[in-house]
Amino acid sequence: MVFCCCPRSTDKVEAKKDDKPKEESAKEKVVTEEPKPSNNNVSAKPNSPPPAPPLPDSKPVDNPRDSEEAQTPTELQNQHESVELVTVEKTEVSVNPEGSETEENINNDSQGPLDVTEDAISSTEAVETAELSEEEALNQEADQILSTEIGNVGFEKASENDGSIDVYSQNLTVNNGEDHGESVSHGEGEEHLNQRENGQENNENPGQNEENSSEVEENATEKDKNELETQAEASEAIRRDIELNIEKLDIQDSEDVTVEEVKPPPVAIIGAEKPTVPQGTFKFENDDDAPVDSDASSQNSRRQSMCDGTAKRNIRFTTPAEARRSPKERYLFVTCINTNDSRKPDALMTVDVNPDSRSFGEIVCKLPMPNTGDELHHSGWNACAGCKNDETACRSHLVLPCLHSSNIYIVDTENPRDLKLHKEINHKDLSHLNVTFLHTSHCLPSGDILISTLGDNTGKNKGDMILLDSKTFQVKKSWCNTSRLPKFHYDFWYQPRLNVLISTEWGNPKVIKDGFDPKHVTQGYYGNSVHIWDYTTGRPLQCITLDGPTGYLPLEVRFKHKPTEAHAFVGTALGSAIYHIYQEDPRDPWQHELSIAIPSKEVDGWILPKMPALVTDIIISMDDKYLYVACWLFGEVRQYNIKDPFNIKLTGRACFGGLIHSESDIKVTNDPEGHDREAPLRIRHTLVQGGPQMMQLSLDGRRLYVTNSLYSVWDKQFYPELPKHGGQMLKIDVDVENGGIQVDPLFLVDFGKVKDGPYCPHEMRYPGGDCTSDIFV
Repeated sequence: MVFCCCPRSTDKVEAKKDDKPKEESAKEKVVTEEPKPSNNNVSAKPNSPPPAPPLPDSKPVDNPRDSEEAQTPTELQNQHESVELVTVEKTEVSVNPEGSETEENINNDSQGPLDVTEDAISSTEAVETAELSEEEALNQEADQILSTEIGNVGFEKASENDGSIDVYSQNLTVNNGEDHGESVSHGEGEEHLNQRENGQENNENPGQNEENSSEVEENATEKDKNELETQAEASEAIRRDIELNIEKLDIQDSEDVTVEEVKPPPVAIIGAEKPTVPQGTFKFENDDDAPVDSDASSQNSRRQSMCDGTAKRNIRFTTPAEARRSPKERYLFVTCINTNDSRKPDALMTVDVNPDSRSFGEIVCKLPMPNTGDELHHSGWNACAGCKNDETACRSHLVLPCLHSSNIYIVDTENPRDLKLHKEINHKDLSHLNVTFLHTSHCLPSGDILISTLGDNTGKNKGDMILLDSKTFQVKKSWCNTSRLPKFHYDFWYQPRLNVLISTEWGNPKVIKDGFDPKHVTQGYYGNSVHIWDYTTGRPLQCITLDGPTGYLPLEVRFKHKPTEAHAFVGTALGSAIYHIYQEDPRDPWQHELSIAIPSKEVDGWILPKMPALVTDIIISMDDKYLYVACWLFGEVRQYNIKDPFNIKLTGRACFGGLIHSESDIKVTNDPEGHDREAPLRIRHTLVQGGPQMMQLSLDGRRLYVTNSLYSVWDKQFYPELPKHGGQMLKIDVDVENGGIQVDPLFLVDFGKVKDGPYCPHEMRYPGGDCTSDIFV
């Protein structure tokens, strides 16, 4: 049967509080309130128009039953030191089952420190060379260099079954710049190097060495001597290059560690952050997942400081395989809508998600916008993996388009703990393009930023897309090369190698802002079409209508990440379905099929007699194996195996409660899937409001982060308690080998307790790129 998770209880540990008052600045100090016990049910009886005749029910299409139980992930979170409480309470837990150790402890106990210095190597060479003849020295030098591992790095092969990974990393010792002078060893699973092994063996039998040396000297021709010298010189060059690379990496790491100490951000930093270590190379099944050049990958992964777009490049990966081998995420940037009755500005916040940090699970920066009523929604980068041929490409700024105000904010993310507003593009600067209600932002390989728009200057529906310059952030022009624009618009995704862009539809902006009314669907105020564009010219090629009730409100669209894959998926909100959009031959038009239709549930006490799942977000893992679906009203996240896009299989299910949890006033009278009602989800005595809405998946596919706010107007309608108390961020652990998902009972970030809140979180971004921001060429 399919795995369904439920939270485990944990003990609470009081966090340390900072007694020192801090001065308020543009970057406000993140303050929390003491948690209050809440007996509120997550029930929703929205103030909405009288119910309209129900839409026809969705029928399941090859929806697999819970015939096989998905394997539960075995990963546990590490115990973390308690610090000043910002958004979540620190909980002391035992992370290791009896008789076992974490991967970090195993590596640290079993492996010694790497201490290879250029002076030590030079000293050893001087002694040995003095004892040997010239030919012996050349011989031994060549043998020694070629016999050791290139770069003097250690390897450790470990099984993924025990939560460990293959590691290929340099072990460098640096100082983190803290007052106590604690040194941190970079790299996991290092081994002692067997230096000069061949030289030691030769010294055990010096007589034989002299005899062999004389024989070589007598018989070798001038050509042989030249070849031997050339080989030794090449080996020596390799050794010097490796030592130079290690020295450079050591310097880079020292700079990375001390940068936060030298330039402390004006906002409150909760705890000193420990340097993270690249997670090495994972094992993959496909040949195209072979490891990339280690030197380039290592240097890119260690380049933490942002660039200014002049000479540096900080794009860490350019292929899905490289992305999966990237370091673990350390921060999440979250767009947050302020739901305070006093109309405070929305904000971009930084959440620390590094388990090795003392501020793990806390909000470490809050950047309020300069205006109120913006309705921050989605975000995108100024540069990403698609900028493959731009040597100055720098992922340094987040682009924040706004739904209600139609403003665009550019945020400097050089220091995740000290975000800065770089530029504000006022909606008046877009008036000549006749666009409003801005939604999705993606960077393009051409050096532009593409933003989808839903309305015109009067607020009526008009589907369009506009271009910004990715370095100057100047507004350029409309991307769409047609006078017959789509009636509605929403999200988009492109596949450059296939020369295609696919966009979707939401509805009329005025109607959307008034709240959802079912009659507006039948009156034609919401969309049910998918648009196919020529990526190079911006000309429309096809309009695919998703017929039937399952086709309404096609929102998020995701292509498979492999740039040659002609397979995309679209989730329909009201239709609660997943459509497969594909092309079998480049000369043929694009086709579509209904892959999954999640059946509605018959209910009492709601605005309609049947409740849809309301699919609000979908995301595809970087290895193109799993598709995750957020069912906002049901309070579920579902995991599907899509390796065969024509035969999707349900492999996991995690429950959040949603509208129909066991304590809700809404009663389910008939559930075609036969699911039991789950208890409302509480983590550390905090009731999780609403249902899963936006998702962000780690690059290795093992951690799925979830927020619960859809859109402030609809939040108030369907989940009235959500804007009152604020939203949360949760984490789901993923079994990537066998399928299966489980809510992490130890992780919760409560945005309702932030100063000037409550806030409702929406989209999330990793500083180094993620599964929904980066498109490959």
